[in-house]
Amino acid sequence: SSLVNSLKTNAENILLTAEDNVLSITGNTYEMGVVQNIDANTEINGTAVVNARIFNDIVRKLPSDQVMIEAESETVLLIKSGTAIFKIMQLNTPYPPVSFIDESNQLTIKTSKLHEAIKQTIFATTQEIASKPIFRGVYINGDVLVALDGTKMAQKRLQLNIEGSELIVPSKVLNEVLKLNSKE
Repeated sequence: SSLVNSLKTNAENILLTAEDNVLSITGNTYEMGVVQNIDANTEINGTAVVNARIFNDIVRKLPSDQVMIEAESETVLLIKSGTAIFKIMQLNTPYPPVSFIDESNQLTIKTSKLHEAIKQTIFATTQEIASKPIFRGVYINGDVLVALDGTKMAQKRLQLNIEGSELIVPSKVLNEVLKLNSKE
């Protein structure tokens, strides 16, 4: 349910995928994508696109941990838990794929160090949608983080002595990382 809450997807939708005893819940805002995989007993593989707010409201109200999700028809998804039965509309709309950075370029860093670096740079990003993407995110090149919004600039060197890929991480994504870090 926190996955659904934290993302506002295209037209407020999420993708449910049942395959090989795994239920995947996918949210995608084009700036940030999240896939949550949950072990499940799947009898039939399939996908459904549903309204994220409605699905979240239903999941929060379910009376037990055991949930059955079934396609009643091509347009209706049936959700059962205990004595509760819900029907929601499946949307006949394509869902944008979530792409991830190549995992071969991973870096392990202490959570506290990353948290500190983000906090020391993210304040210099802008939230204005009309501005250029470089101003709405933090530029990362190896162990250097840089943010600017046209009037202020922040730089933080992590002193990891690494060289790496160049990328711009949207400030919205980094704010989600900060939220995750604060829960640890």
